[in-house]
Amino acid sequence: MKFFIPTLGPDNTEIYYSGIRSYLTAELGFQLTARRVHKLSYNAKNQRQEVTVGKQIGTAHETVFAILETPKAYLICTPQRGIGGQSPVIVKRKDAIEVTDFDPLEAQQPA
Repeated sequence: MKFFIPTLGPDNTEIYYSGIRSYLTAELGFQLTARRVHKLSYNAKNQRQEVTVGKQIGTAHETVFAILETPKAYLICTPQRGIGGQSPVIVKRKDAIEVTDFDPLEAQQPA
């Protein structure tokens, strides 16, 4: 799957993604890897959960704009969480079951 951010055209995707990364590192202090995650399956309260960029999450039905990786966790970013002022949804790496990346040839960008 080619890297994208929902509702944005290809010209704005990299600019917006860079802004998300900057906010998470400079404002919230997260150390991010260069990995670009498309889908994340994880264990939450003994139930398998799955989030995918472009799909809705939670009871507020927010669209997942990005899933980023840190050395200790995955950060799920929506317009309200991780982008719009609130902290992202945090999934500890130990709770991850399966991680699917965007196409590495399409998603190779410096960290």
